[in-house]
Amino acid sequence: MSNPNETPYGYCECGCGRKTDISERNNTRYGYLKGEPFRFCRGHQKYIPIEERFWAKVQKTSTCWLWTGAINSGGYGNIKIERGNTHAHRYSYELHFGPIHPHLHVCHHCDVRNCVRPSHLFLGTDADNAADKEKKGRGNQARGEKAGRAKLTEAKVRAIFKDREKGMTLQAIGDKYGISNQSVDGVLKKRKWAHLWK
Repeated sequence: MSNPNETPYGYCECGCGRKTDISERNNTRYGYLKGEPFRFCRGHQKYIPIEERFWAKVQKTSTCWLWTGAINSGGYGNIKIERGNTHAHRYSYELHFGPIHPHLHVCHHCDVRNCVRPSHLFLGTDADNAADKEKKGRGNQARGEKAGRAKLTEAKVRAIFKDREKGMTLQAIGDKYGISNQSVDGVLKKRKWAHLWK
């Protein structure tokens, strides 16, 4: 049996009773499909409180609460808020626990990117996020010599430190290894090839 409060197909979900236009193209960011009606008349989605729009797109299962709205290319849910767009799991965390420092990530215990269940979410720094990926076996991105466009090898990276100790300039080192001054600086400050120093 259908939900009597559900908006009929092709009508604005804000409840104004107007039919919506048909999308002429696909837009995965906003969940538009070519040939399908828009969910809202232009500008009407702002009349529905964000919390109501959020819950309308959450499917609760016995484990995860799955976001069924727009999904970005990384597999994370997106929701439109007053200040732009944000990840649905980030909004869920704020809704349940309060404001988040802008430099913190909202990470998943369950490792399901479109999960918005608050008990599956935790805050972490860049380092926490990277460590969590590594622990779950997703941190094995190609790095160092295995990276496709790597110009250096481990031996060359270690040689760069020796060249610098001998007094060579960044420019001279860069010329020697065919890399930019910025890349040399990144190696010396251990921002690049950081896995060698862990």
